[in-house]
Amino acid sequence: MNSLDDVDLALLEIYSTGIPSERADILKLRSILEVGAKISAEQKNFKEFERFSTQLEALGKSYPDLGYSENTLLLNSLRFLDLLADKKYDEFNLAAESLSQEVKNKSNAIKYVLEISDCLFGGAYEKLWTLRNREPSPAFTMFFEKLGVSHRNEMSQRIAKSYLSLSIEDTGQFVMVGEGPEAKNKVKELAAQNGWTVDDNSNRVFFAQIQQHASQTAQSFTFPSRRIIATTLQRVREYESIV
Repeated sequence: MNSLDDVDLALLEIYSTGIPSERADILKLRSILEVGAKISAEQKNFKEFERFSTQLEALGKSYPDLGYSENTLLLNSLRFLDLLADKKYDEFNLAAESLSQEVKNKSNAIKYVLEISDCLFGGAYEKLWTLRNREPSPAFTMFFEKLGVSHRNEMSQRIAKSYLSLSIEDTGQFVMVGEGPEAKNKVKELAAQNGWTVDDNSNRVFFAQIQQHASQTAQSFTFPSRRIIATTLQRVREYESIV
């Protein structure tokens, strides 16, 4: 099966004689749904991915003794990454804790997402960005992009609250836009969206325009201290000197 149309045809065929009840047919159904979810992710089709994932989740609850396939672990890791992108950290932690050590050791996809979570929770944003170049499957791209947007929005609020200004380079590191001229343009786009000022002469971003708004809403957010942000910036520079 190479397309979603192929997947839908396979589903029609397996349901043509009724709801599968034999183990072999149930495993075949799971395999078809897993292929559909994987293709959907690779095509960055959230709607179809959710459709297949919902069916897989229901199937797993009805038949908990089916075990794991390689695609099962891949799709679980995609769902875990989606939880991180949606900031559903409690759900992610519960899901991660439910995994056996055997599963963690067996699946590179699971290891990859757990490494992402370690970077995210530990504030190692410079390493988090480099993990994008190590995606174990093209299916991860859609979710990593979603995580990037989520992280970018959160960090935009945090740095604007903690600093009056930062260099364009440091701002780019925090919001995970990479390096070079393209990264600078992305920082400028983000600045325009948030009402920041970019001064090309000093190569700095000034956050004063949103400072007042941030202070008014400070009680509803928990922001890192200047020391934490400064420490993270130092880690960024140390990491860059190593690589």
